[in-house]
Amino acid sequence: MPVFAYNKPMMDISKKFPAFSFESVTAPLCGNPDYVQRLFPCGPGGIPLGCAYLDSMVNREMLERQITSPLLRAGNTGDFPNASSLAAALRQGRLPLPPLTLAEDAEKTRAALLSGSVLLWVEGANDLFLAEVRGYETRAISEPPDESVYQGARDAFVESLQTNVSLIRRRLKSEDLVFLPLTLGRRSHTAVYLAYVRGVVREGLPEAVRARLSALDLDALFYPGALQEALSASVWNPFPQYLSTQRPDRTVFHLLQGGVAVLAEGFSAVTLTPATLGQFLINLEEYNYSPWFASFLRILRACVLVCALLLPAFYVAILLFHQEMIPVSLALFIQESKQSVPLTTVQEVLWLLFIHELLLEAGMRVPKAMGSTVTIISGLVVGEAAVSANLLSPLALVLVTLSVIAGLNAVTQDLSQAIRLWRILFVFAAWAAGLVGVLILLLVFLTTLATLEVFGVPYLSPSFSVNPRDLSDSLLRAPLRRLLWRFSYLGSPNERRRR
Repeated sequence: MPVFAYNKPMMDISKKFPAFSFESVTAPLCGNPDYVQRLFPCGPGGIPLGCAYLDSMVNREMLERQITSPLLRAGNTGDFPNASSLAAALRQGRLPLPPLTLAEDAEKTRAALLSGSVLLWVEGANDLFLAEVRGYETRAISEPPDESVYQGARDAFVESLQTNVSLIRRRLKSEDLVFLPLTLGRRSHTAVYLAYVRGVVREGLPEAVRARLSALDLDALFYPGALQEALSASVWNPFPQYLSTQRPDRTVFHLLQGGVAVLAEGFSAVTLTPATLGQFLINLEEYNYSPWFASFLRILRACVLVCALLLPAFYVAILLFHQEMIPVSLALFIQESKQSVPLTTVQEVLWLLFIHELLLEAGMRVPKAMGSTVTIISGLVVGEAAVSANLLSPLALVLVTLSVIAGLNAVTQDLSQAIRLWRILFVFAAWAAGLVGVLILLLVFLTTLATLEVFGVPYLSPSFSVNPRDLSDSLLRAPLRRLLWRFSYLGSPNERRRR
C-alpha cells in the first residue's frame, strides 16, 4: 500500500479558503522545511487519510509507533466505504490511534500543530483531529545553578513545562493541586500554567493572577520579566514583588502556604506570588537547622542587609556633617589617610560603588569557570593599587567593600539588586543633608514599603505582622512542632498546616 510523504510548497495564503478547513489551518505553514504531510489510503476504496506535522516538534519514535504504523495496519484491514464512515471511525475511537481531539478553531488548531501535535484529516470530510506526539529535545534535570542546596533535594526546574509539572506533582500528590492553563503571546503561543492548591489558596487569588496575566498583549513571551512585571503591584518600586525560584521544594512550600506559582514553557524559573519582604529573609535550608541557629541566621541576615543599605551613607554623612561623632584617635587616622587623596569623601564612595558594580557585572557576564576568579583578582589588584597610589583612603575601601559583600547575602538576586539601587540614593541623601537627609529618605523608604500591597497582601508581612502566629516564623523561628498555622496574611481558608 503506497504511503506518500512530502513537503508541500508554499500556498498562496491570500487565496480564499473556508473559515475552518485543512487548507486554512496549514496554508501559513506550507513551504517550511520541517512541515510534512503524509497520506494513507484506507479501506478497499483507498480513501485518503492524511496527517500533517512539524518534524522538528514531534517525537519521531512516538509518531512512528502511535500514528504511522497503526494507520498502515488500518489501511490494510479497515472497511470504510466512504469518507464519512472513516471520519466517524476516528470520532468514535475505532482506529488504533492515541486519544484524538476534535479540532474546532483554525487558530487554536494551528497553535497545537506548532506545539508538536499531529493533525489528521480525511479527504472529503469536514472534521479535523489532533493527536499529541510532542517530543523535542530538552535539558536534563540538574542542580539549581543559582540557588545553593546543602540538605534536601538537588533537582531544579528545566525549560520543559511538563517536566516542571511532574517535579511539583512528585512532591505534592494531592487531588487539590490544580494547574490552570493559559496561552500568552500572539505569535509565540507560549503555554503558561497557574498552580495552586484548592482549599488552601485564598478565594479569588488565582482568578486575580490569571486576569493580570491575561492582560499582557505581547508578540512573544520569551523573557520571564514580562510575567514578573505583570504580577508586580508597582513597577516603579525596585523591590521585587515576586519570588523567582528554580527549586521545586520552595515552590511546593509556597503553594502550601496559600500562594500561586506561575510556570511557563521555555523558562527554567518559576515565579511565585504574592511575595513579601519577610519571605526574602527566609532561606528554606533553615528549616533543617535548630530553631536557635535558624533564628540567629535570620537576624544576622536582616542586620547585614541594613548595613548593606546604610553603611556608605553613614560614612559620608558623619565625615561631612557630624565629625564630632568620631572618636579622636579614629579622626586623626582618617585625617592622615586622606591627606594625599585628591577625591572628596562622596567622590571616593561613589567611585568605589561604581568599581564594585563593574566587577559584579563582569563576574556575571564572563564564563562561570573564570567569573569568580576575575572578580576576586580584579578587586584585589584594583583596591591595592588605588590605596597605594593614594587615590582612595583605606577606610572608605573597607566600608564600601563590606557594604557590597553584605548586599550579596540576600536570599535572591532580585532583592540584592534593589538594595544596590537604594544604597546609591542614600549616599546622595547623606551628601546633601547628612544624617537628616538619610533619616528623611529612610522615612520615605519605609513608607513606600509599608503602603505597598501585592494582591492585597502587605509587603512587610510577616516581619511586622500583629498576628502572633506569623511571628513564630519570621525573624525568629519556633521549633517545627510549634509551626501549626499558615501565614495569616495570605488569607488561606485552611489556617492549620500541621496537626
